[in-house]
Amino acid sequence: MAEAGKYCFLGEFEHTLDGQRRLAIPSEWRVKEGDGRFVLLPARDNILQLLPFETFNEQIVSKARKMSLADSGAMKALAELGSRAQICECDKQGRIQISTRLVEHAKLKGSAILAGSVSCVQIFASEARAKNLDESDSGFYDVLQNIHETPDTLADAFRGVLGEKQK
Repeated sequence: MAEAGKYCFLGEFEHTLDGQRRLAIPSEWRVKEGDGRFVLLPARDNILQLLPFETFNEQIVSKARKMSLADSGAMKALAELGSRAQICECDKQGRIQISTRLVEHAKLKGSAILAGSVSCVQIFASEARAKNLDESDSGFYDVLQNIHETPDTLADAFRGVLGEKQK
């Protein structure tokens, strides 16, 4: 599914995290030609987000370059982001190695769930994914309805449903 410049991550996979903290990336999510690097970021609720390097550059780095170097708050936030993020590339077996810090953040032990999140991949501890699904199942259909009703404002559709559920 992943081609240079065009990414769509769909489906869900469970893979074992080996003793060297390596985790297999499904073959359909790996770039066949071009830049096969990913950026791994910690996210809320003990989740890791895996973004293609190209996407990270387009969505985050390009905006960061526009920030003033004199803005101390922005520079602290970027330092925090940069210190927690990890660049990774699949080895010959299609595995990435996850830093100890990120493994601890996600509470990964034994196996992990890789969930396609359309534009990125979310990585959960197996137990955390089951809990997350139980909590979010009813909102899923509301999100789909909002996407259908307002296809040009996808972010607003997500915020509307998630905002209502978080109150």
